[in-house]
Amino acid sequence: SFDISSLGKHSTLDYVLSQSTSTHLNIVISFLNKWITFNHENADYITHFNLTFNEIYRNHREEYRILITKWLNDDNVSFQIATSKLLRNMVGRHKPIIELSETLLKNYQFSDIEYITHKIVGFILIRETIASMLFSILKIHYENNQIASHLGNLFVHYLIFNYYSTIDYLKEKKKSSPTKLKNIIDEIIYEGEKYYVSYSNLKVLKEFEPSRERLKYMDKIQNKKFQKSYEETEKNSNSFLSLVTNIEFRSGKTSFGKFSGEYSKEMEPSLISHSEEMSRGEFIDPFGQTIFRLEGKFFKRKL
Repeated sequence: SFDISSLGKHSTLDYVLSQSTSTHLNIVISFLNKWITFNHENADYITHFNLTFNEIYRNHREEYRILITKWLNDDNVSFQIATSKLLRNMVGRHKPIIELSETLLKNYQFSDIEYITHKIVGFILIRETIASMLFSILKIHYENNQIASHLGNLFVHYLIFNYYSTIDYLKEKKKSSPTKLKNIIDEIIYEGEKYYVSYSNLKVLKEFEPSRERLKYMDKIQNKKFQKSYEETEKNSNSFLSLVTNIEFRSGKTSFGKFSGEYSKEMEPSLISHSEEMSRGEFIDPFGQTIFRLEGKFFKRKL
């Protein structure tokens, strides 16, 4: 019940919990569950326990899957908020492929699966994580026509529509799948490609296009937001590097520096690039995508 802004206390507690996962894992998980429900604000600060969750993920992978699966299937929205924060933080650093627990999924009915999938779409924003979670359900319940149809619809109308690379993911999964599941994957790919192409071929009516002046105005606003965020980050940065003075020297096409009183070897700059597939729906229909996710977040379990 201590003040959530007391980062020093959280760091100490996080360390103690992380060291206890090998001997008292059930107690650690019990504490985390109670901590989230103790105060509705706690879910937003679940990343204070990064060390603990990293230890669970590294050494108790199945228990980690069980924890995430239970959180997604809980009626308390705080657990889904905590899941979103936790996975976003992990993916930013490790990009792990998170699957749900087979042990729990085998005993879930359609009402549970429907609830979980809506929460995945509503709260999880990383395409690799969404795909791996949905497929982990499909490979357990592919013989259930109702569940397979529901998951196929999500793959076609959400994942493939937004991220065409999902088709490559499904083709890779198909290689090690049983015959019936392969047929379902083929159908999903076929319907997904047809839906993707049909949407791509729609004409853009000029009366719905924003004017150039409005685009410039929106671009200016985004640049201001980015600049403000950058300045705040620089101002509040407490990292060790902020205390170090970096001095670089140029010599023609190469550069070198001075470390511990000695000059380094000459280094020639090289190009480093990184690309990421963006959500197509955010450009075509951002309002519709927002509504779709909100429906997932506020979805109620059908009794």
